[in-house]
Amino acid sequence: MKKIWNSIKNEIGHDKERIDCKTIIKGEEDYIKLEAKSRLTYKDPENLLMDCRSIKQRNYFLAKPLSTEEEKYPLAYARIVYGSYRFLEAEFATNYQRQNWYCFAVDKKIGDKQFFKRIKALAKCFSNVIVPTKRFPVDNNGRFPFYCDLLVWRAA
Repeated sequence: MKKIWNSIKNEIGHDKERIDCKTIIKGEEDYIKLEAKSRLTYKDPENLLMDCRSIKQRNYFLAKPLSTEEEKYPLAYARIVYGSYRFLEAEFATNYQRQNWYCFAVDKKIGDKQFFKRIKALAKCFSNVIVPTKRFPVDNNGRFPFYCDLLVWRAA
């Protein structure tokens, strides 16, 4: 986890380690409002290297299951994604297990072609990651996510 955080921290040039989580958990509103004004924002770097070596150097991916149960009972994750590639990559790394399957269906409405290319590059690095080539527009009203899920399971 530390490797992933340090990688992102260097990209954004911001250090949020100074936040007092105990104060936030206690619900001290003045402190929460102050921190909310300086909240962390992030934009994907334009020059992010997308070869497998670079992806694996930025993150930490477990090489083997943590338990016999995890190895015997793999999981499948299906997600509809639409942006923030670098965040998605870091999140994927924190959840990655080589015995599990991951599918990222990319929303058709995404105008950012680089995002789709990056997701496909990520999939090339891992034999258990699927990115369907067919895409559907997904909206907040729940239209089409079923089709995206169906594509995921067909691809698997």
